[in-house]
Amino acid sequence: MTLPHLQPASLSQAQLLATLAAQTLAETYCPQEIDPDSALYIGRNLSVQAFEAILKQPAAFPLIWLAYAQSGEAVGYMQLNRSYTPQLFENQQVIQLKRIYVLRSHQQQKLGKALLAQAQQLAIDQKMEGIWLICWTDNHQAIAFYKKNGFVEKGTHPFQVGDTTYEDLIFYKSFSPTN
Repeated sequence: MTLPHLQPASLSQAQLLATLAAQTLAETYCPQEIDPDSALYIGRNLSVQAFEAILKQPAAFPLIWLAYAQSGEAVGYMQLNRSYTPQLFENQQVIQLKRIYVLRSHQQQKLGKALLAQAQQLAIDQKMEGIWLICWTDNHQAIAFYKKNGFVEKGTHPFQVGDTTYEDLIFYKSFSPTN
């Protein structure tokens, strides 16, 4: 079995990321059609300009990674975020796994697991105590994936999509043997 190919995203891949992000978001949350709130979210947060801004930020390590299928096609990505930490973790050195998505056609190929492992290794390399994320309460497949990979539910967090605010679940994985 071929191991998944992961690569840090570059500034020249902002268009690819925007397309991939919009497609995976639509597959995950809007399987019939993209609603106005989701369209607003995509326009504000998953645009070429949004990804260019992230990729231009100076960082000690790459914050966005792409996963490639054997064909060479980019089929998934993950994004780390160091600029925000909820109060729940304010006295800890943690990093957010802001996004992790794989195209539906390429799920069950261990790409999500590889992206998650890469995120965790980057966090460990940066001496982080743990990694946290938020997940939509109705995304049962993702919740099962996170729990299977050692994350525990820690609370809720508001998440704005267009004009609608959702209470998403906070998940956390500690890298410390005592937590």
